[in-house]
Amino acid sequence: MKAGSREWLALLVVVSPVTAVAIGGTSLLLALPQLSVDLGASSTEQLWIVDIYAFMVAGFVAMMGAVGDWIGHKRLLLLSATVYAGGSLIAAFSTSVGMLIASRALMGIAGAALLSATLTLVSAIFHDPHQRAVGITVRASAVLLGAAAGPVVGGILLEWFWWGAVLMVGPVMVAFLLIIGPFVLPEPPSPARRARIDVVSAGLALAAVLPTVYGLKQLARDGWSLVVGVAIVGGLVFGLVFCVRQLNLRVPLLELRWFRDRRFGAMSLIVLVGTTLLTGISLFIPIYLQSVADFTPMAAGLLLVPQSIATVASTLTLPRLAKRLRLLWVSGAGTAVAMVGCLLLALGALQAWISVLIVGSMLISMGVVWLTALGTVFIMNAAPQGLAGTASAIVSTNNTFGGALGLAVLGSIGFGLYRAQLVVPAGIPAGAVTTARETVSGANAVAQGLPAGPAAELLGSAHSAFAQGMAVVSMISAVLLIACAVLVAVVFAKRREPANARVEVVAGD
Repeated sequence: MKAGSREWLALLVVVSPVTAVAIGGTSLLLALPQLSVDLGASSTEQLWIVDIYAFMVAGFVAMMGAVGDWIGHKRLLLLSATVYAGGSLIAAFSTSVGMLIASRALMGIAGAALLSATLTLVSAIFHDPHQRAVGITVRASAVLLGAAAGPVVGGILLEWFWWGAVLMVGPVMVAFLLIIGPFVLPEPPSPARRARIDVVSAGLALAAVLPTVYGLKQLARDGWSLVVGVAIVGGLVFGLVFCVRQLNLRVPLLELRWFRDRRFGAMSLIVLVGTTLLTGISLFIPIYLQSVADFTPMAAGLLLVPQSIATVASTLTLPRLAKRLRLLWVSGAGTAVAMVGCLLLALGALQAWISVLIVGSMLISMGVVWLTALGTVFIMNAAPQGLAGTASAIVSTNNTFGGALGLAVLGSIGFGLYRAQLVVPAGIPAGAVTTARETVSGANAVAQGLPAGPAAELLGSAHSAFAQGMAVVSMISAVLLIACAVLVAVVFAKRREPANARVEVVAGD
């Protein structure tokens, strides 16, 4: 059955909180200098203000699909949107660092529910497979667009208002959902056997995800240490226990038996890899534009607008391509486009060709959106009737860990190469050397206090070292894309199943 105006309005309603969450996440980074002065936040407290949200999303997103299956995904979305708006208001008017961190933690829990419920509801809104693919792709692109628009929106708000204004975007956009949503959103069917949430599994999921994500973030920021090792190993151990428990439960919190189908496993891995490389590359581009190419934050944000346009373009073209071509060819096209983008990004960084770098970022976004959206559509359509919430939890978990891996693995490689390649002129104090080796922006700050000759030498070395690290990350991403192409070719080359084919493994069999 084809969707009408009511269904497309429902999609707009569902997309609004996802966009708000993404905008709020990136715009807050611009507000850190102001809020740190107003609230007296130390550098460590600033990190917790930013990271506590991601930690809560990572810890709770796996269980929110089951919660939605239990209480209803429409109800979960409306409740979580209300909590998110309330947490945003508290955060915006916080009078202490502790108050801000606590409200951000509350926002993270609500954000995990929002991400899970919106994806499930998109699948329920559209019954036609082609239109469902459009809806899922639009929802996925809203996250990327919101993240890209965050710095621009935040910069404009901070020009005219106090730092809390960047946190007011969420309540404004969520209000649209709360007013219109109850009347246009459907309630997806839930499995009759979902009577309760397995508390032990929920606890194991938190014990697995929180320390692992924390360890990966600390690894990207500070490198290896005993605390990082204990956190990652401990999280992996709890994760293993969680997986064993899920495989032995009749009604698991996360349905791992679906991975017996190699198509499902392959597409899940592609979503994970795509998110990893897109997050990793996106970490370096704004830093390059501001600290190497010397653009202001506002100008750097505007230079990334073409990347947002490319995301929209890929959103519009993917459903048509998926309808006309086999999954193998669509994924191959996405891989090829993203690989060309990686090569152009590396070339633009090394040669300081900003236009080439921007074109590369556009192609990477287009190709990766094709891959990840295609994988998301496959996973959601593969879920048995009534278990869309569980499928959305798998997608959200992949996205969460992909983001953490992108920052930790690709971030560590890029920044590690920067430190290894940086040549510091003789005669610079030890403290300044340490600052310069931490980040390229630190090197810029140190250079401002040096004579012209040593300053130029330090800046040249720092900018070259960062560009080389960024180029290597781009090339590693290209290799990962080749691996994705090979995986899809091996799994799907001799099969004729369309992208909306259902997995034969049914939960509880």
